[in-house]
Amino acid sequence: GGDMGPNVAAPGLGEGDTRPHAQLAGAGLAAEAPAAGAALRDPQALIREIQSGYAGDARKAAARLVREARTFLNVRDSENADLLATRAVELDPTNAEALNLRASARNRLGRLELAEQDSSRSLALVSPERGGFPALKSRIWALNSMRRFPEALQDALHAKRIKPGDGFVLMGEARALGGLGRREEMIARLREAAAAQPERYG
Repeated sequence: GGDMGPNVAAPGLGEGDTRPHAQLAGAGLAAEAPAAGAALRDPQALIREIQSGYAGDARKAAARLVREARTFLNVRDSENADLLATRAVELDPTNAEALNLRASARNRLGRLELAEQDSSRSLALVSPERGGFPALKSRIWALNSMRRFPEALQDALHAKRIKPGDGFVLMGEARALGGLGRREEMIARLREAAAAQPERYG
């Protein structure tokens, strides 16, 4: 459970920079370095340990791998988060959380087509209205970053119907509108995002 969208450890559309214009541009997506002082276990050793500890129960092993992958994502080690989430998906292809966690990691790594595919697979398993909302946010990020603005706008409007005051969704909508040349609407959405979550977008 929990929020598994692109805002796990990194706010909004950009990594680290919470200014709306930086997020609108997708700032920092390529900059990927573990946080200072991060001392995580070797991911290959974790995979071996988890698979051995949950021998015969692939679903439980996958769920544990997802928890470990989130730890790597939280310290901005997206490469290893992707690795662990991939093993979780291999063990349990129906684990929507694993798919979306991998989408989040891949968004941060700039593997946008793969991120869009993973978030779409996750949404096929769990609708945004029933817990898949973070996957919809991941797909908005990927689509905007690939400059597929009409699709990103469609997803942002869908997400806005579910959670009207979500600042990330409003930023995603603004980015899509800007990409489509709808400047006045973009500015209005940026203002709404700042008003909805001033600590992040103000």
